[in-house]
Amino acid sequence: MPAIREFLQRNQDLSFGTPAGRPGAGPSSLRLGLIDALAQIGGDEALGLSRQVLQTTADPLEIARLTRNLEQQAPGQFRGEALAAAREALTQAAQGQLGDRDVAPLFQVLQAYGDASVVSDLLASTPRWNYYATMTLANLPEGQGVPTLIQLAQNTGQPTSTKANFPLQMLAQVAPQYPEAQAALLEQARANRIPDSAWTGIAIALAGDQFQLGYQYLDSNFAVPQGPGLKTYHIVAGNQNYFSTAGPMTFTKGGPAGWSDEQIAARQTLIDQLLGVNSNPTAVQALQRARNSLPQPKP
Repeated sequence: MPAIREFLQRNQDLSFGTPAGRPGAGPSSLRLGLIDALAQIGGDEALGLSRQVLQTTADPLEIARLTRNLEQQAPGQFRGEALAAAREALTQAAQGQLGDRDVAPLFQVLQAYGDASVVSDLLASTPRWNYYATMTLANLPEGQGVPTLIQLAQNTGQPTSTKANFPLQMLAQVAPQYPEAQAALLEQARANRIPDSAWTGIAIALAGDQFQLGYQYLDSNFAVPQGPGLKTYHIVAGNQNYFSTAGPMTFTKGGPAGWSDEQIAARQTLIDQLLGVNSNPTAVQALQRARNSLPQPKP
């Protein structure tokens, strides 16, 4: 413990050249290895040192790893400190103090342990990290980010960029889960406020494409699903990295799981409602393609 404490307080590191935070790859640096060693040692002294490092580090991956370890050792006790560390690091990153580091681990901390109090932080992050912030708003616990996601989608206007249309796509992704998201999507369609360029993304979301932040740094057992439906994305602006999977798949703690008949029927109904308020050929074609791609309920 004294040796670990001494090294971590130096604010120095040694890279091992392995992929950061990826399952099975081992620690990517000496600091991360020592942070994980603290979790294995356990006890009050190791817990206290982990908290101390959490309060002083601005490295996104270290914050996520420390948050995960503290949560495993003392569930719920240090979430406020973890959120504060993630917020402070995001502020530093927005000011250019963290270089071009991937801040996905910080958004994962906000998503996993945040509540309505982090919505303003996410909204402030959209100019620099539009994809990360929008996905996190869509996935906050109990739909607490959905009202703000609706506002972003309603402000889309008539742009043609993927970035500008992304809130509409994420609104479609969560629409089967949250009635207010569904109502907002239908209202946008009814008022003809959805750009032609957004309909393909909306349709594939309704058909089952699910967007996720990259590697899940808070879950040591998570692995990105593999298969022909997997798509990975890299956005140079903000160094944003994420993936999507195609088809009827939802993510649970144990991994992906197929939809129930009720979930399939709910998506069919929503697509039919959107078709009912649309005469736009682009929208109709995309929605019909999405409906045809849905699996049939079991007889």
